[in-house]
Amino acid sequence: MSVTAGARLQRIPLNTLAIAFGLFGLAETWSAATAALGFAWWTAEPFWFVAVTALVWLVVAHLRRGRHSTETLAAQLRHPAQGPVAAIVPVGITLTGAHLCTFSPPVGAPLACVGVAAAVLFGAWIIGRWIQGPLSVESIHGAYLLPAVAAGYISSQAFAAAGNHALAMAAFGVGALFWLVLLTVVFARLLLGPPLPAPLAPTMAVLVAPPAVGGLAWFALNGHRMDGLAEAFVGVTAFMVLVQGALVPTYRRLTFSLGFWSFTFPLSAAASLAIAWAAITRGPGWQVVVVAALTVVTGVIAAIAVRSSVPIIPGTRRRTTERAVAAAEERQLEVADDLVEAPAHPAAPSSPAAPVGRG
Repeated sequence: MSVTAGARLQRIPLNTLAIAFGLFGLAETWSAATAALGFAWWTAEPFWFVAVTALVWLVVAHLRRGRHSTETLAAQLRHPAQGPVAAIVPVGITLTGAHLCTFSPPVGAPLACVGVAAAVLFGAWIIGRWIQGPLSVESIHGAYLLPAVAAGYISSQAFAAAGNHALAMAAFGVGALFWLVLLTVVFARLLLGPPLPAPLAPTMAVLVAPPAVGGLAWFALNGHRMDGLAEAFVGVTAFMVLVQGALVPTYRRLTFSLGFWSFTFPLSAAASLAIAWAAITRGPGWQVVVVAALTVVTGVIAAIAVRSSVPIIPGTRRRTTERAVAAAEERQLEVADDLVEAPAHPAAPSSPAAPVGRG
């Protein structure tokens, strides 16, 4: 491919970073289950290796495509739909550092600090842009909870793992504040605005993540015991999972795309909280809860991963066709981003990125 032809390429949508985020969530769920059931410490390590590898691979892929694109990374970060998703990169670094703190603090703590620092700088920058506005209602979706809410709670877990309770509480406060603020904004958009474009509809699942990740952060802060606030986080998470159950008919109408990875981290976070709750309370049949949560999360993410990877499996007879399907899925995300950036030009009803109705 010539450089001239390559220059016409679009950058890979930042939405694809949800792949790595979901794999990090799966690794956390396996770590929680490993601790609860007393498995060997290394049981979850393959999942962490896969998650870190996926994040590095995606970052490299984005940078390589970006070299042959006329669109700049700065423009992509300023994009109202894609920008917030970039928070997954520093959050992934933070999660990796926090995990390493469990058996190698001299390595994990500095890495976690790098991730937190990057998350703080990016979160402050993008929230400053939002405040300056104006943002269109159509541009807002569940991923707006990532830069401050998810990053705040996950940073709190990282600081707790590193033994710095004061900074852990500070990060927890940031997550809690912006959960209240941004959840109100996101709910207002979903309730009063037009339906999300189909490839972005899975971002509604992100609503489950804040109470689940917040609950995990609080367990890390309070010594892994049940108290009033922990019970509140568990209750809110359970309710948000039920809300997602009510959205299943909407999700079933969606055509598969890489946007389905948006389901994976919220599911993993809710499962990790359920496992932590079961391990702490140790009620009748608590091991069943742990195994069931782990099985569901692993099965769902494995199914999404297999469906996503079919186009790149060597030796497949339909390889050319499936690569075209993969390109079409990537294009769906691009079209969806265009819809929220320019809502005055909606897609035709037959478009794969057409909005999903509320009925």
